[in-house]
Amino acid sequence: MGPALLAIGLSMLLRTESWAKSLKAWRKDRLGMVGMTLMELVLALVILVKHNIWEAEPWVLITLIGWAMLLESLIILLSPEKTAQAYLRLIGQEKSVRIFGLTQSVLGLCLAHLAYSG
Repeated sequence: MGPALLAIGLSMLLRTESWAKSLKAWRKDRLGMVGMTLMELVLALVILVKHNIWEAEPWVLITLIGWAMLLESLIILLSPEKTAQAYLRLIGQEKSVRIFGLTQSVLGLCLAHLAYSG
């Protein structure tokens, strides 16, 4: 999970404008948005079923990521259309993309370091 988060985070930092444009376009494509959100929901549930660990260990980051993904997918799928669109508008701003990119890069580095350092 660490290397994947790092790669996506770096991509968001290096190609912020492209990510923002993609997220804005995704807002208009309801079918694509629902499809991607359903995949995020399934991935979140897999993470939580396999790794719902609440201990004072660094691995709790994986659990928190799983819960964040679950919450995000439920907001998009279950909220009224205006609320979901407002959320998607927020995450599609370049400033938000940079914040998410930095956050994912740091989490990815931390998880990769934990997983691959002896």
